[in-house]
Amino acid sequence: MQGKGKYFWADGRFFDGDWKDDLMDGYGVFTWTDGRKYEGNYVKDKREGYGCIYWPDGKVYKGEW
Repeated sequence: MQGKGKYFWADGRFFDGDWKDDLMDGYGVFTWTDGRKYEGNYVKDKREGYGCIYWPDGKVYKGEW
């Protein structure tokens, strides 16, 4: 996959964002089935650079990865 797109895993997780060479690469939003959500940058499928994680109970982490 190249460019912008969505990917859904069988267990309900999904990623909506930038892809390069079939890897999450660039800005995207990853959502887990328990309600957690990460918004930020990826490089070769790994969180890298600035990003935020939001938990269902309202906790938020903003920072560098």
